[in-house]
Amino acid sequence: MKHILLVDDDDTLRIFLKKALETNDFKVTDFDCGEAAKDFLLTNNDVVLMLTDIVMPGMDGFELSKIAKDENPGIKIMYMSGFSAMESQADDAGAFVSKPFHLNDIVNKVRAELN
Repeated sequence: MKHILLVDDDDTLRIFLKKALETNDFKVTDFDCGEAAKDFLLTNNDVVLMLTDIVMPGMDGFELSKIAKDENPGIKIMYMSGFSAMESQADDAGAFVSKPFHLNDIVNKVRAELN
C-alpha cells in the first residue's frame, strides 16, 4: 500500500480527501500544518507522495516540500491551491491541482503521478 502524506489547514477538505484516498487503497497520514508534517517527515521515510496545500499559516507547502525532498529525494510532490497564480511556481517543483476539485479527479491525479 503506497503511503501518502496529506497536509492542508482546511480540516473539512483534508478529512474528505483522506477518506477518498484511503477508499482507493492508499495509506494516508495527514496533518493540518507544515510544522507537524515536517516532524513526521524527519522520522518516516516510507512516504512516496506528499499532497500539500501551498498557502498555510506558518510553514508553506513550498518550504515543506524542500524538507521532504532533502529527507527523501525520491518523494513525489503534488501541490494544491485555490490561488491560480501559484501554479506557475509549482510547475518547477511538482504537480499542481487547482482548488476546488472533485475528489475523484484528485484521486486519479494521485494515481497518475505514482505510475
